[in-house]
Parts: sequence; C-alpha cells; structure tokens
Amino acid sequence: MIKNRMTFLSITQSLLFVTVLWLSGCAILEKVVLVPEANSEISFDTVLINMEVLNIVTLALKDANITNLHTEITYLDVSEGTLETGYFRESNIADMRLHVQIERDNKLIAIVLKGAGPYYIKLPVEESLRQVKETIICRLAEAVKAKNILHSTPNAESRCISHR
Repeated sequence: MIKNRMTFLSITQSLLFVTVLWLSGCAILEKVVLVPEANSEISFDTVLINMEVLNIVTLALKDANITNLHTEITYLDVSEGTLETGYFRESNIADMRLHVQIERDNKLIAIVLKGAGPYYIKLPVEESLRQVKETIICRLAEAVKAKNILHSTPNAESRCISHR
C-alpha cells in the first residue's frame, strides 16, 4: 500500500513537471539560448532629441526592408528613449524584433535584434542588424546635417526648400 502511494505520488509529480514544462517550454527555451540575438551600438550627436532619434530609427527600419523583421512599434517611451518592435519582451514570437535604447549620457544608441522562425529556425540576425545599423547611421547623419544647417544659417530654410 505504501509502495503504491509512493508510485502514485511520483507519477503525479512527474506529470505536473511535464505539464509545467510543456506550458512554459517556449519561454524557457528562449531564455536558454535558442533565439539568436545580435547587439550593437551607434554613437550619435546629442543635438538630436529622443523623439527625432526614435523617428529616424522607425524610418530606417522601413528603409532597410528586411524580410521577417517586425517594423510595427509595440513599445515606445520617448522620455526613456526606448523603442521596441514585434513584442520584443515576449517569448515565443516568430520572426525578428528589435529593441533600441538611447543612452544619452554615453552618446550611444544600443540596439538588440533577436529573431527565430517557427520551431526556432535560425534567422540571419547578424546580417539584419548590420543593415539596420547602416541605415540608421545614414539617416542620423542626414538629420544632424540638416539640423546644423538650420541652426547656423539664417535663411537655411528657404535654401532647403529651393533645392527640392
């Protein structure tokens, strides 16, 4: 009788363990390492305010035109300088998603791109991050140049319009 009770408990505990693992399996797997992730930083001119930088990032994501990259913004906090796409913080999300954090004190934009296909098929996160980074750098340079021209030349606005 005692042996049967112990067997029943161990079976129950095993089933409970398997159920918990099954229900949270994808979340656990993502934390362990199965989701490829790439990180990078971009130096930027602090003449740009957070909203301008985040707008540039948004435009750059669309310009980069990367297959499987979520471009829909799912989290935005301008005061923190944070932008996320594709429900970045959630687990078990297919395709690539991005987290951008402006580190004003260090004059840096930190970028994290992670992504996986169905069943954690590896996606080209390193190459995609390189493309996103290049596009952001290009757009930042254009924005800083435009802002410097506007602030240093009294009639710059009319000159910019006449060049169109």
